Amino acid sequence: MNLSVAGDSGALDYATFASDHRIIRYLFLAGLTVLIYDHLLSLSMEVKSIRSSKVRPSTCWFLVVRYLGLVTTLSQFPYYFLPLDHAVCLKLQWLWDVPIIVQEVLVEASLALRVIAMYGFNKWVFLGLATATSAVAATSLRAMILYGQHPDLIQAPGLAGCHPAFTRQ
Repeated sequence: MNLSVAGDSGALDYATFASDHRIIRYLFLAGLTVLIYDHLLSLSMEVKSIRSSKVRPSTCWFLVVRYLGLVTTLSQFPYYFLPLDHAVCLKLQWLWDVPIIVQEVLVEASLALRVIAMYGFNKWVFLGLATATSAVAATSLRAMILYGQHPDLIQAPGLAGCHPAFTRQ
């Protein structure tokens, strides 16, 4: 059985696709397991720290940065493992872009704040970071517009989850 992918010059045989799909699912499951394990290891310390002190903006920032990644990854579980309609899979691909972009912005803002604080809030360091961030944001936006198409989805019988097709070219 061959599975044709839109925009692909060839056809993908079912056995190869099923093997690739299984590997992608196993890697997702391994990453999710490590992420949950990491969060469980430090959960008791985080709860003690939050209860023992006054909740400050930095505490809220930490919690949002730390747990948004966990929530986003947990919300992607159905995409890989539940039998979903093809139209639902297409919508889910666009829906998960938002929390991933929010995560990236929060992490980059955290790193920028740390660098600015490390250099004593020097205006030249701030200007350099602002220039670099603007260049990266403009380049990323342009790349998303020009090349940001999601991989094609294949409807594969007998496999649960959504099936993105990544060509090997």
